[in-house]
Amino acid sequence: MLLTLPGTPVFNYGDEIGLQDEVCELKVFIKRIPTDPGFFKSVSEKRSKERSLQHGEYLPLFNSTSAMAYVRSWDQNERYIIALNWHSEETVTLQLKHAEIPEHATVVFSTSDGKQVDEVLNLAQLEVKPEQGIMLKFPYTP
Repeated sequence: MLLTLPGTPVFNYGDEIGLQDEVCELKVFIKRIPTDPGFFKSVSEKRSKERSLQHGEYLPLFNSTSAMAYVRSWDQNERYIIALNWHSEETVTLQLKHAEIPEHATVVFSTSDGKQVDEVLNLAQLEVKPEQGIMLKFPYTP
């Protein structure tokens, strides 16, 4: 999540490899970052190469106490949708509809085993499992 929001992402030493701080209580969702250091590196590299994630505008699509979804877009570059569910037990189905997003988008990253990279998903029925997140992309269309 921190790598996809506007601004400079700040992490504690060890977050990139899944170390947990036993003294300081971090939010549960942050602790659920996959412990594979390759995942953190892949998302970091994506942010460093994509202008939409570096400088892009932030458009909220959905926000509740247990889930959120938003778009990052910049000029004529690819757009990214980030959907997060930090509820510990319930799967959420987001009905994402907005004039600036298409009906379908392609999976870039997912913390869930059920979503495969390059899989095309219907945004009107986007299912996000408990304590999971997903990044999707779609092209700029004039």
